[in-house]
Amino acid sequence: IEEARCLNNKYQELYRLLFVDGNPAGAKLALNILGKCENVLRLPLVPASPAVALEMEKAIKALQ
Repeated sequence: IEEARCLNNKYQELYRLLFVDGNPAGAKLALNILGKCENVLRLPLVPASPAVALEMEKAIKALQ
């Protein structure tokens, strides 16, 4: 249980950022930062804001 708690705490900031601009914008952005897909969404969905993108890049780099 303690190991799971530590992992959960480690990823808390990323969890928050994934949903700031709604789903799936955060998930697509995270996958794009990791080089897994392009950050392209079809209307009515829009990409995550530049501010969130910057924060997410920092959070993902900190986890790597």
